[in-house]
Amino acid sequence: MINGIAAVVKSNDTTDVITYSEVRVLSAPKEKLLRQQFQGEELLTKMKEARAAALKDLVDRQLIIQAFKKEGYQIPDHYLDQRVQDIIRENFNGDRNTF
Repeated sequence: MINGIAAVVKSNDTTDVITYSEVRVLSAPKEKLLRQQFQGEELLTKMKEARAAALKDLVDRQLIIQAFKKEGYQIPDHYLDQRVQDIIRENFNGDRNTF
């Protein structure tokens, strides 16, 4: 499928783009379940709903990020370092090189 712009999120002087591929990545797990439960027109309707919900979620996230940046907030480095360590431990069996 060809990628394109799903939404443009503008807040004050900031503009961000959400692509169709981002929407598909977020909605993919839900769509997988829907394919097991539905078929035909009902499946298409449910998948459209899942993609619309994913798009709304991505827009909401982007608005939160824009507001966070506008207010000048910053996440302390130690929080980010800890989160990276958690991801390495949970998803890469603690192997930083694989990460």
